[in-house]
Amino acid sequence: MKYLKITISILVMLLFSTSLFAQDQFVRGSVINAPDTYASGFGATVSGVDLDGDGKVEIYSVAGMSDFLTGDEIPQIIKYELNGTSWDSVWAASFPNENQNTWAALTVGDLDGDGKQEIIFGFANNFGVNTTPPRIAVFEANGDDILGIDDGAGNFDPNAQWDFGLAESTNVRPLKWFAYDIDGDGSQEVIFADRRSTLSMGVLRVDDIPDAGGGTEAWSLEMTNETELYNKAFRTAVIDGPDGGVGGVVTGMDYDNDGLMDMYGVGMMDQTES
Repeated sequence: MKYLKITISILVMLLFSTSLFAQDQFVRGSVINAPDTYASGFGATVSGVDLDGDGKVEIYSVAGMSDFLTGDEIPQIIKYELNGTSWDSVWAASFPNENQNTWAALTVGDLDGDGKQEIIFGFANNFGVNTTPPRIAVFEANGDDILGIDDGAGNFDPNAQWDFGLAESTNVRPLKWFAYDIDGDGSQEVIFADRRSTLSMGVLRVDDIPDAGGGTEAWSLEMTNETELYNKAFRTAVIDGPDGGVGGVVTGMDYDNDGLMDMYGVGMMDQTES
């Protein structure tokens, strides 16, 4: 069986207007090649943000995962910052997990509402040494290029992390998530889609992202496919399919103008919830 290895580079595009053919044209401004440790190239990416507030545009990207055991199964994240015309790598972190088994979720938010922006990283299964890996890791911006907590050995720990309170070796794969105040209580929640049908989709909350870490925060799963609220709020139809979970979530809109926030999940594998 022949495998085609695809190396993905982030192409940074600059949009400009031109009179040529009376159309807008895109011009490649620069190319950011993936680090050597990203054997399958870049995975989930957040761009166009400035979490540290220094006026420089940032790009955050995590390692891809090809399923071909190419050496990129260790969860990694990197930060690039635009300095003039150069995209400089200014921060990176990795986790001591030997098996990142699926594609990661990545978004930005301010989950504790303290005015400090966070990058919210969700890698998936690790059934080797660590059978209860963190499913969510939150790195808070410190007002400079650094996010999270310096471990003194050249790496950075997240300010907060959680294993979803799941049993060992539970097959959960958060594929996509967003930070949004979906219930209007003034605090952001993380609304996620699970690539597997274990949780399908749901909402999680944390009460604090501690500046110094230490695990003092309290997490909770507000909604999954096992909660009564899920059945009342989500399930209007189920379309069975061959395999696994919900692949994407759209939220933050009131499509039917009834004054209630709507959430839509699209089935990637074994069912579609709407």
